Amino acid sequence: MVRPRDADPVGYGDKAPITRIGRGLTAFWMVTSLIAMSSLTASLASAFTLFLSGDTNNSITDPAQLLGQRAAVLEGTSGAELAKQRNMRIVPAQTLAAAIDHVLMNRAEAVIFDRPAIRFHLKNNPELAVLLAPFTLAEQTYGFAFRTGDPLRTPLNISILRLQSSGEVKTISKRLLD
Repeated sequence: MVRPRDADPVGYGDKAPITRIGRGLTAFWMVTSLIAMSSLTASLASAFTLFLSGDTNNSITDPAQLLGQRAAVLEGTSGAELAKQRNMRIVPAQTLAAAIDHVLMNRAEAVIFDRPAIRFHLKNNPELAVLLAPFTLAEQTYGFAFRTGDPLRTPLNISILRLQSSGEVKTISKRLLD
């Protein structure tokens, strides 16, 4: 079939890319638009599903979300200082279990305490309806205190360094805390 030169094959204009660069940019734009619209549709579908299902899971995923929130902290721990530095409202607790109860009873939005201790507590109490946040507020290390000149100091340091360099510390932590 032969078309007249002025005929419009699509019916809504006469502009179309002709060069390779133009066609490449057009193809790229079409794929990008398709991905963007698919993402938007998926996000809206997820949001509507969560809204209609009544799921009110307000997980804290970023430290900035804690600003001005109520944080359960164990009295006398570094968690109290971290909460003060981040302008959180402190809800004091005597034990980790009491701090977690504050969250479960909606008296606090978060617990600020040592991550390994919380992981161990959650492993031993899987029925608790709380999640560990995917971030830490501060990196802290643990240490051992010895009297000056104690003969165990050097062998313990060497053993710990060997365990760390071999990856055994992570294996032990994973086994005990996950």
